[in-house]
Amino acid sequence: MKILVTVFLLTTVLTSAALIRGAAAQSVSSNLPEDASLSIDATLDKFDQLYQRELGSTRGCQQPELQMFKVCSDVLRNDGNGPFILHHNHVTDKVVVLFHGLSDSPFYLKSIAKALHQQGYNVVVGLLLGHGKKYADKDMQDRSLSSRWRQHVSELVQLSRHLGTKTDIGGFSTGGILAIEYALLNPQSVHALVLFSGALALNDSVETLSKVWGVQSLLKWYDGEYSTAGPNKYKYP
Repeated sequence: MKILVTVFLLTTVLTSAALIRGAAAQSVSSNLPEDASLSIDATLDKFDQLYQRELGSTRGCQQPELQMFKVCSDVLRNDGNGPFILHHNHVTDKVVVLFHGLSDSPFYLKSIAKALHQQGYNVVVGLLLGHGKKYADKDMQDRSLSSRWRQHVSELVQLSRHLGTKTDIGGFSTGGILAIEYALLNPQSVHALVLFSGALALNDSVETLSKVWGVQSLLKWYDGEYSTAGPNKYKYP
């Protein structure tokens, strides 16, 4: 399994996109089954069904885009938070599956996904459970949330395999570490990793500092009450 690690800087999405453009896509038209378009449609339907289950309901998006299949829902704060697939209406040489970071949404991977799509790949951008919603406290306070994330990553990667002959997975920060974990547990299923500031480890001093008497009360006083309805409509909170 090849591992491709890319450093992602929040201040310059264009730089990340430029790094991605270095890869050349290969055509697999000679290997496509006759019913390739049907398999694409079936995968898009399953993608929608997956998020119907997770969100409770989905609807058509207000501003549909060409070659993009997006799942929108009244449960989400806005359509920009919805998970999406950028596709070419056929199976491509590779499908790239991406996951956003903690407190983010698929909106923050849109530029990178488009750069990969322009190289000829189908690209799937998932929505981690508890993110992008108007009311997310119940999800974010669920002690089993990390297990639900792992299960969701597995389901989405398996679904996405029908969109490409090889599967690359990756993500930003928390999304990156979830991709790494999946790849380590399923090395035969992953062709490459695409990582942007993957949260591989935290310095021990972070946990030590949190245990100092009075620190948590001080942080709560400084930050105020934690709310899911923060000022940035593409983030949680």
